[in-house]
Amino acid sequence: MEYPMRLGGNMVLAVVMLAGLCGAASLHAMAHASGVDDTVSDAEMLSSAIAACKSDNFDGFFELFTQNDAVRKAHLAPQIEVRALQQPGKLMRSIIGRDYRDYRIAMQDYQYVDAAAPAGQDSRQQMQIKPRLLSGKTWQVDYIKVEYDGKGEGDDPGALVRTIGKPGAYIFEFSNGCWQLTRDLR
Repeated sequence: MEYPMRLGGNMVLAVVMLAGLCGAASLHAMAHASGVDDTVSDAEMLSSAIAACKSDNFDGFFELFTQNDAVRKAHLAPQIEVRALQQPGKLMRSIIGRDYRDYRIAMQDYQYVDAAAPAGQDSRQQMQIKPRLLSGKTWQVDYIKVEYDGKGEGDDPGALVRTIGKPGAYIFEFSNGCWQLTRDLR
């Protein structure tokens, strides 16, 4: 998959390195602000994810993981454990990483949204994301679908009206120099 960004050699490297530090959303915003066509290849996104890992930038890594299929596929653990959110000790099933297709978060217009919802739906598909460091370099990202009142200005969706459905979480553990999705808590 290609994301818009055509820049010359050293400029691409600088932008990719900066994306690893700032996050992919910042990369796209910088490209648009400069009037540049912003196609970024999977290889550049993967490189940005590695740069985010090297700089301990979990937020930047998570944005890239959520935005790009190639980054996501490269950073799935060999086995993904699906466990109960309220009883994390309860293993529901284990899925071979390359067969895992249940990631529920996507990005649309720099907002986290429900990956299962059809593109273009209203704010009810938005997701509230709360990353938190569990220990060392292990992160848990809690998520739940939300509805906002839409009265915010600019990119602000406004006040939270309600949460929708059941919450979930993902566990990312640091292994072999980068984070991997290891558990899906439902």
